[in-house]
Amino acid sequence: MMADLQIVLNKALQIATQVRKIDRVSVRELCERAGTLTINRICARDQLQLVWKSLHDTNSPLQELFTKERGSSSMTMRSKARGDLKEYARTTMGQRNTPHTVIKLWNKYGPQLRIVQSESAAKKVMKSSVLQLPM
Repeated sequence: MMADLQIVLNKALQIATQVRKIDRVSVRELCERAGTLTINRICARDQLQLVWKSLHDTNSPLQELFTKERGSSSMTMRSKARGDLKEYARTTMGQRNTPHTVIKLWNKYGPQLRIVQSESAAKKVMKSSVLQLPM
């Protein structure tokens, strides 16, 4: 499904930037010309935003999903000290579900986001973080 969405986005970007398929312009260059991101990066940015907003909004129904305690309160773990979110999926099927993939993304690309307090600054950090991801 993601590949199909990317194909549709590529065709739309080719039309918008007046590039023909024969010109063999890369997806990276198409996105740069149009000033947009690939579907993969758009999804990653949205997932990072979801976690950031749920952690900073006390009324968020997702907050308890991302703030579960790990280990006993007296134990100091490296992951807890870094501010990593707890990955609780045990099965392969569970690891493919949204909460697990979002948590993995946050733990990998979220260190700069953990210290940002304003939403506008967080959006800037998110954009620079997703640019590190594959196209």
